[in-house]
Formats: sequence, structure tokens, C-alpha cells
Amino acid sequence: MLVDSVSMLGWINRLDCNISYLYALCYKIQWIHFNLLRRYVHECSFVFGEL
Repeated sequence: MLVDSVSMLGWINRLDCNISYLYALCYKIQWIHFNLLRRYVHECSFVFGEL
């Protein structure tokens, strides 16, 4: 029983780490996407300003 609870805790901890990792990955992707979008808008406004 003790071994089961320990392995269960380990599994939950590992799952928590995976969720945190996925969340961080998604957040990072969103951040990169936002930066690219901002740069794109900046370059577009610069090009239209030149026209």
C-alpha cells in the first residue's frame, strides 16, 4: 500500500511537470507569435509610411 501511494505521488508529480512543461511551451509559442506579429505590423506600417 505504501509503495502504491509513493508511486502514485511520483506519477502525479510527473504529470504535473508535464503539464507545466506543456503550459510553458504553449506560453512561449504564443509569446513568439505575438512578437512576430508585432514586428510584422511594425514593418508594414513602415512600408506604408514610405509609400
